[in-house]
Amino acid sequence: MLGCAPQTSCLVIGRKDFNEHLGSLADVMSADLRRRILNSVSTLSVMSRMERRTAFSLVHSRLFTAGQTILAQGATLSALYVVQDGTVDAMQGGRRSAVFSAGDHWGDSALQFDMVNDATYTARTTVTVLILERSALEAKLGPFAVRSGAWRWLAHRSTP
Repeated sequence: MLGCAPQTSCLVIGRKDFNEHLGSLADVMSADLRRRILNSVSTLSVMSRMERRTAFSLVHSRLFTAGQTILAQGATLSALYVVQDGTVDAMQGGRRSAVFSAGDHWGDSALQFDMVNDATYTARTTVTVLILERSALEAKLGPFAVRSGAWRWLAHRSTP
């Protein structure tokens, strides 16, 4: 029995049709969670709605187990990393410099240019990380720094 409040329209879709047209409920919920997490990344806020939609479609997730290195200090940083769930430790010179949990991110500047990673990022717990590679973003949308005016922001920021 399905009930609706007065003057409310209700749409009913069966599981088979839902899965056929939208995918599994788990996939839909996961995509919504990713979208909400990525919308919270301020660096991406300079993008238009269509650019963000394209960028979100390029994001892939990767599962890391506790103790596994996500990114080593000194490696080239060329992607934005966003913690979907779990906890990540950032270590510099053997000391913990930061702790990242759901919604936290690093590598914003890597969407503009390659950088040398200044910390080792290690999964403290089992963690899912969303990764947006600059090369994939540029292949679809062009250079992020040029489109976003980020080069102006960087030039201003580095001015004494």
